[in-house]
This record gives sequence, structure tokens and C-alpha cells, in this order.
Amino acid sequence: SMADFARGPILSSLDGRTAGTPWRPTAPLRQNAGIAIQSLQPMPPEVAALATVLAACVGDAPPRAGERLDWAALDPQAVVSAAVRHRVVGLVANAPDSGPLPGEAVAALRRRHRRQLIPIMRQAAELGRLLDAFDAAGIEPLLVKGHAFSQLAYGDWTARGTSADADFLVSPRSIAAVHQLMLNLGFECQHDAGHVAPIKGWRGRYNEWLHYERFYTAIGQSAVDVHWRPVPGSAPWTSFDAITADRAQLTLHGLRV
Repeated sequence: SMADFARGPILSSLDGRTAGTPWRPTAPLRQNAGIAIQSLQPMPPEVAALATVLAACVGDAPPRAGERLDWAALDPQAVVSAAVRHRVVGLVANAPDSGPLPGEAVAALRRRHRRQLIPIMRQAAELGRLLDAFDAAGIEPLLVKGHAFSQLAYGDWTARGTSADADFLVSPRSIAAVHQLMLNLGFECQHDAGHVAPIKGWRGRYNEWLHYERFYTAIGQSAVDVHWRPVPGSAPWTSFDAITADRAQLTLHGLRV
């Protein structure tokens, strides 16, 4: 997705910042980011327009498709839909310069981002409670995607808007403890790769190897995905120890994650 196009070593602290403040990356994108954007064939004009504006914000070369754009012919609604689809509403809304994007589209994206801020803050509070609960139980999860990804990639954890759920990666050795913790917090387990699988005994060991996630929901709260490997199977690169050996750490919502 276009949200991945700015995935570079962009690191920033939240100190002194508030949600929704102008997006100003503190480091350039990876050199291959422009290549990745240019390799998209074909690139719809509204996507090329958004990519061109975001590339300009970080001093990167625009995609070739952006050089041939008829900016005056852009459909504002198509621009808004593309920004929502690629989860760059916050980036465009807070960009220092929106360039020649249709003013109607930019205004709509800014309104949409403002409406997202309260749900984003609510999800941040929920995430903080979950992290506190994990810490109290002596479980160290790896926060995947969501706010952590947004903070690492863009220096702004609000940039990608709300998430459908919170994703954690935990050690397979702590699956049973995490499951009980989630139940104690009022969550219900909805599926484990399509069904609720045993987590104890020989069948539990088998499911630990075969499956890779559990999905939890609770009334009035965002859903939670608990993973113990990124994909099914037991390839060495999917192990929790292999993945966490190269983990990135940052301060998010006042917590070290």
C-alpha cells in the first residue's frame, strides 16, 4: 500500500508534540522507496498525485506517473477515496504543503482526520491499559503494526488513523497465560485460525505449531489479535526469538514498547 512507501528509518519522539500537529519527518525515506512507487503499474492519477505530494514532503523524487499528471482534471472524491484506501489521510492532512491537490479534497481529508482523532486517542488509552496488564503479568509482548508502525515510519502515531484491532506478538511459551489474561480483562476468544483450538496437552502443542494467532473481542473495546508467529508452520524465521532479536524499541503513549 502507499502507506508502506514512506517506511524508512523515520524516527521521532512524541515529546512536545500533540496529535494532529504538522507532519515533519526527521529522516529521508529509504532509497528504494521511490523505486517501489515507480514500479506500480499502472498508477491511477489520484494515487500518483498523493504519492507525488508525499514524496515532495520528504524531498524524495516523485513517481514518473506524477510528472505527467493533469492536476486540474483530478477528481476530488477519487483523491479522498485513494487516501482513505491507502491510509494516508493523516499524512496528507498534516503535510506542510499539499501541493496542487484539489482544495476540496484536502479540506475533506483534514475534516476526516479531525474526526478520527478522538477514536485514535481512545484506542491509545485501550492500548496503554493492555500494555500495563501484560507488564503486570510478567509478559513481554511485541507490538505489531498500528500505532507503533505509524510512529516508526512517520514520527506520528496518529498518521494512519484508527486501526481495526491491536496486534501483539507473544512467545509461544506464554500462550496459555496470555489467553487467561485476556479472559480476565473481559475479552472473549473468537477464533484461532478459524476456530478455537486447545492450548494445553499434546493438541495444544500441535496447535501452537500449526496455528499462529487468536482473536479477542470485548464490548466497547477494540479487538485484539494475539500472534505467536507471523504465519502458520515452524520455519526458523517465524520463531518468536528470531523475530524479537531484531526488534525496534520506542516510547509510545508514555510506555517503552
